[in-house]
Amino acid sequence: MYFYKADLSISFNTVKDNPSGVEGIEMSGGSPWMSSNVVKSNGGDFGVYLYANSDPTLVYNKIGYNNSCGLKLYNGSDPVMNYYYSAENAFEGNGSYELYLRENCQPPLDYGHNDIVHPGTGWHIYIDTNYSWSTIYARGNWWGDTDSTTFKLHPNDGVIYSPWDTSPNTGGVGKIVASNHPAAQPSSDAYNLLFLAIELKKEEQYSQASELYKGVLTKHPYSPAARPALSGLLSAHRVMGGDLLALRSYFEELHSRYAGIGLGRKARWLSIDCLELSGDYKGAMAEYQKLRSEGGEEGLAAALRIGEVYLYGLRDLAQARKVFEEIILDAPESEAACMASGHLAELKALPQILSEPKPKVTKVSGEKPAEVSLSQNWPNPFNAQTMISYGLQKPAFVQLEICNVLGQKVRTLVEGHVQSGFHSVVWDGRDEGGRNLSSGIYLCRLVVDGKRLIKIRKMMLLK
Repeated sequence: MYFYKADLSISFNTVKDNPSGVEGIEMSGGSPWMSSNVVKSNGGDFGVYLYANSDPTLVYNKIGYNNSCGLKLYNGSDPVMNYYYSAENAFEGNGSYELYLRENCQPPLDYGHNDIVHPGTGWHIYIDTNYSWSTIYARGNWWGDTDSTTFKLHPNDGVIYSPWDTSPNTGGVGKIVASNHPAAQPSSDAYNLLFLAIELKKEEQYSQASELYKGVLTKHPYSPAARPALSGLLSAHRVMGGDLLALRSYFEELHSRYAGIGLGRKARWLSIDCLELSGDYKGAMAEYQKLRSEGGEEGLAAALRIGEVYLYGLRDLAQARKVFEEIILDAPESEAACMASGHLAELKALPQILSEPKPKVTKVSGEKPAEVSLSQNWPNPFNAQTMISYGLQKPAFVQLEICNVLGQKVRTLVEGHVQSGFHSVVWDGRDEGGRNLSSGIYLCRLVVDGKRLIKIRKMMLLK
């Protein structure tokens, strides 16, 4: 499962028993809610891989017995693993590493009451100190034993783990059970603000969430809570259709103010994301080229981003392939080369994925809803296509239309008599003439029996 700049909920999935070379969940950018997933016994190098400033909130996930690594973090990724001090994720029995961190990653783990259990040789948490790194605060978690000499941490002084839980918080890679002896956590204004912002974002109160994310950044810039607050702020702005160029200026200011620490470096990357998400691919690639010219690990990561902009933004498969091949040729042993190889494999299937389906109406249930309904499209935000579902309690004349934010109709998906029941339509992000629409907010409007009843949903299209 691969997600590019995802902000949807990724929950209740089971990804297991994949053969050698096939991983679990992979994510490039975004700040989604990620809960109750089971990722186990996969033959690839990792169970879950987060890179390019991917900051999901992880709650109740079970990640175990994957070939090499349970959770792998790269290039500024800081997943929140202490949500309201009861995240209760389980990492267990993964090949060499339960958690592996490389290049400017500082995930909030403090008093998350996660189970991080590594029964064999290898590491509970391994920070690759050959690259930019920060101290990880991971107090209040269960490490599989009460004897701290058994905790396998690298570097040992790079992970603050005391006090620790003295019994499991979960049933391992299985059901969740309550902990009997969790370490008591002190109150933290930084984390409390972050958790409330995440909660408001989940409830689609994006404006209020944005203010709280800014509060974390203003009041607690040196806290580990500040780093995922950056991504959360971008996510909230993106989904509510906020001014991404104004947000870019704010991120640039943070980069200038905190250039010497991880927060400043991350703000620089996210300022470029603002360009990409606003549709300014040329401007984004110019900024990535500047980073690429600086060389080193961040230069390689920037090259990878350029290839992804060609692939997912401009859909220029030839240029994307060229960039990925250059990365592999220039630095074949690098993390970026590993990711580039995966994208090259993906390119073989992408022409089929990016095909142009006509809107297709499918009756998905014979049950009759109690009233007319229009569900939120899924996924949202979306890139290539999204599914829109609606329900009718009796037969009716239906118009299902896509409008821009000015209310101007750009596409009609359904127009005619439709039977009662639940129905779904796939929209491919194109207008009536088959042209690709630009990134932005669009409205899905359901009109029943000639404007007798109108329902509207807001959607975010990303190109």
